[in-house]
Amino acid sequence: MKLSDIILTTDELHLLITINAITEFDKENPGNIPFGGIHEIVVSNGIMKADEFDKNANSLMDCGLIDEDYFINEDGKRYISVFLNELDKKIEDNNATCEISCNKIDLNVLLEKIKETAENINWNEVRDDLAKWTGIVASLVKIMQGVGLL
Repeated sequence: MKLSDIILTTDELHLLITINAITEFDKENPGNIPFGGIHEIVVSNGIMKADEFDKNANSLMDCGLIDEDYFINEDGKRYISVFLNELDKKIEDNNATCEISCNKIDLNVLLEKIKETAENINWNEVRDDLAKWTGIVASLVKIMQGVGLL
């Protein structure tokens, strides 16, 4: 599936960003994923309820952005990168043509969900990953300011 064919919802993008942070943390700190994997981390930290996780993860899997173990793959990483670049383009030119559609994404809600996630995660366990989360939040704040949402 081409990235231009993928239209994620706010919840799906939030989960993809969360999975990306967990995946990156695991690469740098192997062996910290508990039994139950990413599902367990997301649900036990109150980021999403189990049924919400299942629904959104299945959608991300169907789009080819995560694998069967819920780890982000190269297409998922590329989607996040393209998403952030597209929003930067929109700041500079609101009529810019974008590769992916953000029609189903509410940036205010996404930012709030990322903020809540940052509050719910045990940062003592993932403090090395704080820079990644901070970068994502900073990018979203910049974007929201640029389009007049903040």
